[in-house]
Amino acid sequence: MRAFILACLIAGIIAGGAATILINFAQEPVSVAFAESSARN
Repeated sequence: MRAFILACLIAGIIAGGAATILINFAQEPVSVAFAESSARN
């Protein structure tokens, strides 16, 4: 039972880290896109 709980905690930490990385990478192109669109206007 402890191994299962530990595995769930580790999976949650990995998922949280992956989500944070994806959010950071997703925000960069969006800011660049807004900069390009404002430059064109």
